Amino acid sequence: AEAAAHPRNQENIRLHRAVNNLQMIRPVVLIDEQPWSELNTAGALPLRCKDPFYHPYEQYLRRKLYQWQHHPADMILTPFIPVTKKIGGEIGGLAVKEKTLATELANPIVSHSYEDQLADPGDEMKIQMPHISYEKQATEDARDRLAEAIGDLLPVRLTGVSCYISQWDQIAIYRGVTPLLIDLAERPDHAHAIMERMTRMYIERYRQFEALGLLESEPYTIHCTPARCDDLPVPAEGEPVQRRHLWGRCMAQIFASVSPAMHETFEIAYQIQTMAPFGLVYYGCCEPLDRKIEIISKIPRLRKVSITPWADVNLAAEAVGS
Repeated sequence: AEAAAHPRNQENIRLHRAVNNLQMIRPVVLIDEQPWSELNTAGALPLRCKDPFYHPYEQYLRRKLYQWQHHPADMILTPFIPVTKKIGGEIGGLAVKEKTLATELANPIVSHSYEDQLADPGDEMKIQMPHISYEKQATEDARDRLAEAIGDLLPVRLTGVSCYISQWDQIAIYRGVTPLLIDLAERPDHAHAIMERMTRMYIERYRQFEALGLLESEPYTIHCTPARCDDLPVPAEGEPVQRRHLWGRCMAQIFASVSPAMHETFEIAYQIQTMAPFGLVYYGCCEPLDRKIEIISKIPRLRKVSITPWADVNLAAEAVGS
């Protein structure tokens, strides 16, 4: 609570907001995707709560405080601890069939070998459409239980889901990378059929999230980048959060080596559909996009593009402009 009340948080919110408002004071520096299995050098990270119910929240607090103390950069500590709304039913998609190989048990990053479940024409129909429900009572029970334990120290707040749409990265774990990429060239109709089904699934998933009140209205980050922005419409009092109030985020990391023309045909044309309901759009993740800015710019309301260490920063800056 003391760290969350530190004035540095308000200053960092100002910096974050300025970047997204296109009125940058200075670039924001954030450190995410941390190797937590390698950072427990001072004994500050092991969980100590006996009741496993508290483990996710204890881990959240320990990691946030560790980062705040050791490498905060421009991070923001929220003045509350989040309890994510519990989602029931079926979120859509397909169960993954894979083999994994780990080099260390404590590291969640492992090697994967995926079974191709979408090898034949018509297999795209295996991809299930979502039928989502909101487990309201279970969510409120979790919130109340956590609040009873620590609410006098730090407020507890229900939070929803943010947008993360990555059809091709998901298709990769249903198929494996090699058949996915080969089919772009050798069986384009099959690749399109799979992508059309996946796009329909994602659009329906987020439509249901919106209808059930499961979207997060005030995210502090969008995967390693600032989220606060004055250019997004704010819901009126009593108005449910809609996609038009939020950032949409999409990517195709597995397309890192795909040509711009193929990237536009098999990816951008579909993301124009998925991003249509959102207020602003952030495109990309770890894939180099320095030679694809022109095609990505065809997505309406695009505000941010990820430029990774694998990209030519100067080329990207020239393409993006001011």
